[in-house]
Amino acid sequence: MKSIPEIEVDLDAPAHERWIRPGKKIAGRVHALTESVLALCSECLPSFLQPLLYKKAAFASLVADPVIRIFLGPLFEECKGLGKATGIPAQLLAVSNCAYDLSQLLYYPTACSTGVFHDSDGRPVMVRFMDWCFPEDIARYTTVVHYHNGGELAYSSLGFAGFLGVVTAVGPAWAVALNQAPSAHVKKSFAGHPACYAMRMACDESGTFSELRENILTAKPFTPFLSVICGTQRGEMARIEKPDQGTATCVRPTKRRPRLALSNHYVHRNHRSLNSEAEWTDEDGQEWMSDTHDRFCEVHRLAQEAEGFTRFPGLGRFEEEPVCNDYTVHLALMRPATGTLKFKNYGMRGR
Repeated sequence: MKSIPEIEVDLDAPAHERWIRPGKKIAGRVHALTESVLALCSECLPSFLQPLLYKKAAFASLVADPVIRIFLGPLFEECKGLGKATGIPAQLLAVSNCAYDLSQLLYYPTACSTGVFHDSDGRPVMVRFMDWCFPEDIARYTTVVHYHNGGELAYSSLGFAGFLGVVTAVGPAWAVALNQAPSAHVKKSFAGHPACYAMRMACDESGTFSELRENILTAKPFTPFLSVICGTQRGEMARIEKPDQGTATCVRPTKRRPRLALSNHYVHRNHRSLNSEAEWTDEDGQEWMSDTHDRFCEVHRLAQEAEGFTRFPGLGRFEEEPVCNDYTVHLALMRPATGTLKFKNYGMRGR
């Protein structure tokens, strides 16, 4: 597998310009991933939105620009800069950046899991299992983006080429992981921002753990998400469940439960009724089973075993099923107190 590209993005630059220079560095990867994502999007977009996928730029702009400007705002402005760098029409990049929300409409499950524990000096450490199969080869396009603000590193994001949102990030004061939330029993809203970009906006505006927590709690995502965040001091951990724009819960660690875990189901008692069925059959007769509870318990165990390390624990001890599986694209360890981001990137193992 080729080396993972790293690019720098200046948040002080105008939105429509900030991706031009870094975008040129990853243009080939952006083309390939965008094409794969749009092929999947074409299968789920309703007919009245299909013109958004037209590749003839002049007609596409005429049809799509007004719609996308209204719905995506600042994301579309960033897509215009990335489009200049890559030659891909901005509206196609914008639709591609809604892949998470489109997968929610399809109830296309991922299997991400996250745990937070304290090291022997009381500093929070996050272990993050990022699982995604939309498209299946997405691990090939892994990219690290270093966002700068005021000439200083604001945070680093572990994501994908052309992906302008945030799913995994760490800065000098915090770390965050976004997980897919069950969406079958909740009402989606398209007045706000794509979920991963809503997380990105929260990260852009947060210089402290407390600011990040509040910005995530008040975010307005199109579709539900779950997240875990941690800071630099003992007890700076939180699990945030956001089933809709107006509802959110924030759970902090206690003396009895000093570490937090997360998998792809609602844990908070207020939201448990929104969880997907444990077993179900789709319209094609395919039988499915959710193992989110098993993964939740396993990541709790892994975090408990890892607690007390003075040195950063090796990634190998976390490569265990069921939390690390065929759909794992990233395994990351983050410790904001030392600015550490350590990760492994995987292809689709066992396939």
